[in-house]
This record gives sequence, structure tokens and C-alpha cells, in this order.
Amino acid sequence: VVTKFYQHILALVFAIDEINDDPKILPNITLGFRIYDSYSHSRLTYRTALGLLFKSHHFIPNYKCGIQENVIGVIGGLSSDTSLCMANILKLYKIPQ
Repeated sequence: VVTKFYQHILALVFAIDEINDDPKILPNITLGFRIYDSYSHSRLTYRTALGLLFKSHHFIPNYKCGIQENVIGVIGGLSSDTSLCMANILKLYKIPQ
């Protein structure tokens, strides 16, 4: 991971932790995140975006969790190629980027 990109990831994690730790900001709501790599190849972004949307639909026997995982927004990649590829998939499901 490039140092600059790693700093962006750390800033995101810090911000989400700060929001989740303050009950006044979003009471009874916990934000989460998943970080995916485009491997500097915009075409792999299609597969990654589809995986992001449909990975949470796996059936796991004898497992029940009360945590609901809905994708409500996506932060795009640093390159415009990556962001465009993601937008092509996400717009079909009306997920903001």
C-alpha cells in the first residue's frame, strides 16, 4: 500500500470511530466500512463493486446475527477511471458515490 493511500485509510477509520463513539452524533446507529483494492486496474473495479453489493447475501448455517449490513454509500477510488467503473455499477442500484 502506498503511504499516501494508507494515510487516507487511517483518516477514514479515525473519522468513523469518532462518529461511532459519540452518542450525540448518530444515536443508535453504528457506521461501518469495508475497504477494497482496485489493484490499479479499473476493470477489476467492476468485479469489486459487484462483490461489495452481493457478498452480504451468503447463507451461513446455524448463524443468526442481528446486525444489518446495508450499503448506503461508496467512496470512490482516487483515479477517475476507477470512479467511473464503480459509478456504472452503483447507479443501477441507486447507491450514491
